[in-house]
Formats: sequence, C-alpha cells, structure tokens
Amino acid sequence: MNAPLLQTKLFIPTLKPDLVPRLRLVERLDQAVKQNCRLILVSAAAGFGKSTILNEWVHGQNIVEGNSVRFSWVSLDGSDNDLVRFLAYFIGALQRLEDGLGKGALGLLQSPEPPVTEMILTSLINEITEALSGDPEERPFVLILDDYHRIEAQSVHETLIFLLDHLPPRMHLVIASRTDPPLALPRLRVRGELVELREADLRFNSEETAALFERTLGLPLQAEDISALDARTEGWIAGLQVAALSMKGQEDVASFVRSFTGSHRYVMDYLVDEVLDRQPEAIQTFLLNSSILDQMTGRLCEAVTGQPGGQETLERLDKDNLFIIPLDDERRWYRYHHLFTDLLRSRLDQTAPDRAPELYGRASEWYELNGFIEEATKHALSAAEYDRAAQLIEKLGEELWERGEPTTLLGWLKELPDEHLLARPGLCNFHAWTLHMNGQNQEAESRLQTAEQVLHSTLDPSPLGVRAELSREAQLEVMDQLGRVAAIRASMASRRGDILAIIHFSNLALDYLPESSLMWRTITTIALGFAQDLSGDQVAANQTFSEAVRLSKISGNIYLILSTSLHLGNILSGQGQLKEMNELCHDLMRVASKRGVLHTEMAGCLFDELGLISSEWNELDQAMVYLSKGSELSRQGYDIGVLGYSYLTTLRALYALGDISGAQEIIQEMELMEQESDVPSWFNSPKEAWKARFQLLDGDIDAASRWVVERGLKATDDPTYMREEEYLTLAKILIAQDRTKEALWLLEKMDNLAEEGGRYATVISVSLLEALAHQSHGDSDQAMVALERALILAEPAGAIRVFLNEGDTMAELLRAFSRWSGLGENASRPAINRDFLDTLLEGFHAEQLSVEISETEDRFAKDGDLLEPLSDRECEVLRLLAAGLSYRETAEELFVSINTIKAHAKNIYSKLGVHGRVQAMHRATELNLL
Repeated sequence: MNAPLLQTKLFIPTLKPDLVPRLRLVERLDQAVKQNCRLILVSAAAGFGKSTILNEWVHGQNIVEGNSVRFSWVSLDGSDNDLVRFLAYFIGALQRLEDGLGKGALGLLQSPEPPVTEMILTSLINEITEALSGDPEERPFVLILDDYHRIEAQSVHETLIFLLDHLPPRMHLVIASRTDPPLALPRLRVRGELVELREADLRFNSEETAALFERTLGLPLQAEDISALDARTEGWIAGLQVAALSMKGQEDVASFVRSFTGSHRYVMDYLVDEVLDRQPEAIQTFLLNSSILDQMTGRLCEAVTGQPGGQETLERLDKDNLFIIPLDDERRWYRYHHLFTDLLRSRLDQTAPDRAPELYGRASEWYELNGFIEEATKHALSAAEYDRAAQLIEKLGEELWERGEPTTLLGWLKELPDEHLLARPGLCNFHAWTLHMNGQNQEAESRLQTAEQVLHSTLDPSPLGVRAELSREAQLEVMDQLGRVAAIRASMASRRGDILAIIHFSNLALDYLPESSLMWRTITTIALGFAQDLSGDQVAANQTFSEAVRLSKISGNIYLILSTSLHLGNILSGQGQLKEMNELCHDLMRVASKRGVLHTEMAGCLFDELGLISSEWNELDQAMVYLSKGSELSRQGYDIGVLGYSYLTTLRALYALGDISGAQEIIQEMELMEQESDVPSWFNSPKEAWKARFQLLDGDIDAASRWVVERGLKATDDPTYMREEEYLTLAKILIAQDRTKEALWLLEKMDNLAEEGGRYATVISVSLLEALAHQSHGDSDQAMVALERALILAEPAGAIRVFLNEGDTMAELLRAFSRWSGLGENASRPAINRDFLDTLLEGFHAEQLSVEISETEDRFAKDGDLLEPLSDRECEVLRLLAAGLSYRETAEELFVSINTIKAHAKNIYSKLGVHGRVQAMHRATELNLL
C-alpha cells in the first residue's frame, strides 16, 4: 500500500494579521508571471522572510492581465530526498489545484513496474498542459516549493531540470531556499526565464522597519533609531522581529538600540536572551526544556517539561508569535522555527548543560509508551541511555531489516558504545549481519566472535565448578543466538565461495536454531542453496531454494520472500526458463507493491532481473528502463551483493547495445568497489569476462590476448563453474585468433560440465561458439549440428540476444542453416520452429538498420526538423511508448500484433534518427511531438 501524503505539507500557510506589506516585492512577483518566466527563485539565508513574502503574494489580490493566478504549495523536508516521495507530493499539490490532475503520472509512479522517471514526467507534463489548455479563463498557475534547501538528492534536482525545460505555458515554478539549487540557473538566466529575489531584495528598508516596530510596539521609532537598527541588522527580518519583541516594556528605547551591536549570530543570541528574560519563568522553562523536540504536542511537552497545560502553553506561544509553527489544522502538533530551536538548545547547553540528557530520556519514555519506538530509540541515544536504547534496537532489529531499512539499524548500532553493544549477543549478531552485507566481513567476524564468547561464557562452568543455572527459556535463547552466529558465518562463506565452510556452518546453524527461528533458518537454507549452485548442481540448488522460499513465506518477512524467490529465479534463468522467470518476477512485483517495498534495494533486484530477461528477448529499450530503475534502487541500499548483480546485468545490456564507453565506466566502478569492500566470490570473474568481451567488441584482440595471460587461462584447463564466464570468453578469443581446435577442446569440456549441472543457458552459449568454431575450421556440417542444438534449446525460452551478440557471422550461419535444414521451400526437419528462426533473422536485419540510422543522423537540419513526418499511427504508438507501455502492451492497446508495433517503432526511430526508446523520447520532446 502506498504511504498517505501528510496534508499539512500541502497547506498554504495562514497570513499573519500584523504582516508588514511589501508591495514592491509582490509587484516583482506579479511581473515575473506576466513575463511568463519559468522559474522564480527566492534565495536567502534563514530569517529573511522568504516564505512570508510568498505567503503575502498568494493571499493578495493577484490579477495578471485580467486573470487571477492559481497557487499550490509544498513545504519540503529531508524525507523528500526520495524521488518517489517528492513526485508524490508534487502531484498532490497539483491535485489541490484541480482534482485528478496528474492522476495518470501518479498511476505510473505507483505501478508495480514504474517506468523511468522521464516517462512519468512526460506523462505529467502532458496532463498539466491539457488542464491548462482546457481552462477557459486562461489563468496562470504557480507551484511553490518551500524550504528547497532540504533537498540534496541529485535525482530530484534532475527531475526539476527536466520539468523546467519542458514547463507548459502559463505554469510557473517558485523555489524558496537558503542556498542556490543546482538547477542550471545560468542557462535560465541567459534565456530570460529566471526571476530572482535575493537577500539584497528581501532586506527590510527603513520604511518597512519603521512599519514593523510601529505594528509591534504601537508607537513609531525615531529616525536615528531605525537607521541604527537597519545598519546593525542589515535588514535581517528575523533579527528585527526579535528586537521588536525585546523592546516591549522598554522605557529607554534609544539606550536599547545603542547597546544592540554585533553580527547576525551574536545579535540573535543577545535578542533571544532578552526575549527569554522578559517571559514569565514558567514560559522560559517551557521553551528551553521543549527545545529538544523536533515536533511537539501538548501531552509530549507535559511529559518532557514536567509542566501541566502543555496544549494551552503551545497555543499561547502561537498567539504571541514566539517562533512556533502549527503543523496541522487542529493545531495539535507544532514545531519551533528552526533557527529558534538552534538558539534555544544553545541557551539550554549554556545554562543547564546537564539537563538535556534527562529531557531526551523523558521524551524517549513518552514515545515508547505511545508506540513510537523509532522516536523512542533516537531520543534514548540522545539521552545517552544506552541500555534502554539497546533494548529498543533489539525490538526493532528484524522489523527494520524486513522493511528494507538496515541503514537506520546500522547507524543506531554505531552510536552505541562498545561496552553496551558487545555485552548483547543479539545486537552483535545484527551488527555482524549488516556489516557482512555491506562487504565489511573482517569487522563482522569480530562481532561474531564477541557474541560467541558472551554466549559460551553463559554456558561454561563458574570458577567454583558449578554450572550457572539457566531457565529453559534462557537456554533456548542462547542456542538461538549461537545458531545466528553460525548462520551468518554460513552466509559469509557463501560470499567467499567456500563450499565446505558453507556446509559446516549451515549444519551447525540448523542444529542450534529452533524451528520457530524462521528468518535465520531461511538465511541458512539460502547459504546451502549457494553451496549447491557454486558446485554447479542447479537441480539440487533449485530444490534447496524452493525450501527457502517456503520458509520465508511462513515467516512473512517480505525482504526474505523477495530474496529467496530471486535466488530461485536465478536458477530458472540458468536453466534457460526465461518465461517462467519473467512470470515469477511479475508476481513478486505485485507482492512488493502490495507490501509497500518497491522503493527498496531488493525491489531493485526485481527490476534488474526483468531487465536481464528483456535483454535476452532483445527488447533492449524496455531492458534499459528496468535496469535504470534497478540501478537507482541498488545504489541507494547497503548490500554490495545487490549492487554487484545490478552492475553485471547492466553490462549484459550495454554489450547488446554496443555501448563500450558506458561499460568501461561501470567496470571502473566495480573495480573501485573491490578495493573498498569484500565483494562476493561470484563478482570478480564475470566482471573480468565482460572486460575482455568489450575489448573484443572494440576490435582490440591484442588487449584481449593480454587479458588471457593476466588471468592465467589456458585451453587445456579443466574449466570450473565459478569461472565459467571467463572460459566462455577465452573460447571467443581463441576463435578470434583462429585457434579453433583449442577452442573446440575447451568447449567440449564446458559442454559436459554445464549439461551435468542442468545449466542449459550455458549449453546454448557453448553450442553457438562450437558452431562458430566449426564453421571457421571449415566443418559446415558440424557447425549446423551445433547450431541446431542451440536453436532447439533457445526457442522455448525465446532467447534471442545470445544469437545476435555473435554478429554477422552468426547471421550468415542462420541463413545457411535455413537452407541446410530444409526450412526453405522443401521443409523436412520439423524440430526447428520456423517462426523462431525468422525472428532471429529479423533481429539481425534490425541490427543492420540501426547501423544505417546511425550513419544518417547527421542528415538532420540544424533546426531539428524531421526529414519525413510521422504518420498518425506512428504518433499514436510514440505516445503509448512514452507512457511506459511495453511493445506487448502497446499492441494490446491498439489491437494489432507485436510485430506490427516493432515495425512502427523501427520506422519511428529511423525518422527521429535515434537508436532506442529513451533517445526517441528525448528527440520527440525536443520536436514537441509529445
């Protein structure tokens, strides 16, 4: 289920009654809309009234060329660095403007298989354009993003850059920020599409300062006093406001002004002291004690401050404008102005340095009693109540892991002092697990040894020779924790590729772990499956991973359900069962969507698997959509195994696309990861294999030959499953060197090894290389036999790309095979599916067409006009593809065959002068075709 939006973030703030009008700035904002400027940037430090001036503008009588302006507002915070969350709030703001606006984009965003961000944004822009064009009053629309300085995610910045580049007419984006956002501002400035309000614009002038003090104090200040305050605050509105509050009740205003000196920070410190000193003692105490809270409600404040009437006090502070902001319509939850919070906490540290830990402790207790365990943990750590924090973390450990938030768990564990962490075997085990998954195995083993020592000391005899008395429950807990130690070591051994150690520790774990310890028994079963997989026995691995899936489903742990199912899916892929794997992945997508974990790194694995399948089916555009999403999610996680797999699947697609430079970048990232962490055993060998394959693709046989020597590979070796990809690459290099006899010796051994293990995907690759080697050696009949075997195995899975990757020589072999097998006019060998062979030949034709398109790209005029316009049908197909539909879904939508859609897509790409869907969307957007 998708998380609900916090509606208070979408509320336009209420206009304060004592606001000083700033018509000069409102007029500039109106003028920006009249000039149809894309971006209005309000950028200044804290306290310069950025939100206030925008609030005044929104609540004013905004008439631009006879039409009223419509506004929506989003108050951003740190959690909006998640792109999906940011877009959800962005669309939520739009829907406050017009019900249903952005519904299509929101559907794409929340779909089990969300397309790449650009597709979602294209849909969103189209919907906004349609809504604006359908407005009979032609009213301008302004969307305000407040507190944008809280956004650090590059993905969000890139999203706004795309939106700004394609913003519909009459739509305007306003950003209020303490820092300049990285949004290509120079380019917008040069184009005249940017209007800026900065500190120099926002500072109060003398007239506005006079108006502020007259409204606050009820009397005018002398001109010289105003001038002095302006000079000393440099028009800083927050400082002036605090000064005005401080002057209440002052008999000698001039004396106060004369003593008011210093820079922003020191002036603010002084004025806050003055404000606090003039408040009743109970209010001073309340302000200082409650300052440790990020958000406040009446009951929480009572628990923390020890003072009754928490809600009434909050309402009084709100009424007195003491830098407090309501967070909901009912005014139940509040927060202090961020700058005011910092200053109050500083004051608390100065006046009562020992009080803060006690206050944090009270807050932690209240949060725990009210079911906010995460907040309780955070405040317990701030209180240095490490025993309580440790107990709370133990409660949350498995839940955080299941929710895909191990980074939070790891951060908390790092905050615990060693004496509190190391005394708890359960926490040591959780810490070891997170460290292990992050590639820090040496540190993980250290934690496991500590846990083991504590657990064994519980069972060992005392110095008096009397065994400590433990209850039955305590004994079971000790055995469970020892089982976890063994389970983690089994997993670590699987990452190392140490089969004997996997089996030893797995058996030990299963002996210790109770039947109810489903999570850890599942982890252990996964490790056993790895041992069988690493041995090359995928039949046995299939059975073991199936058992792991069964256990994970009983446990209900969604993270484990996805993980075990994907391990099983990898076996299906290795057995050449791509269609079954595809069905499994889509089923898992639905499960992940229902459980609300499509944002996690395990969901990234799902996208990577779907990308791999699409790549093998030669649906490269769709593959890159999936892989881009998979990479995005994998990079935000902590599991280097997940990230490593994402790298490898992406390399496979880049090879199909011929993207050598893109592959080199990924290989460099992989090598950097190897230097910084303990990568899994299966990581290095495939990476090295792809490095050499891209060298061959680049025509650099000398570099590939040097690679063979560096890796210590020989045709006379007995190939192993762990280095299977490298030996396949060696065979390709030997064929390229015209050493076909050596290649065939090696391939025969690989064939036997793969067939014994049931790895038919490898058998297909081996058979294709055997066909190429026989053909190169002049033995056409044997080449045809090997090719026939590959075709028979590949056709049920629809594996196309494995043939196309072998280039023109394979195309010639397939044409020759058509004649040799009698699949021409005199068909006599029904074992081969004619349609599958035709699909392969069409694929090679499309590859050639792609080359021809590349050669004609420079024929486009500089103004970007099309040499040949798209037909109405092609425009329709283009729009559906832009919305993220696959070829199959597009065909179903238009009631035509998938081959018809592919033909349309080829024509579209040819006319646009591009190679694939992503490039086509860019090009079509540039030409205003979407």
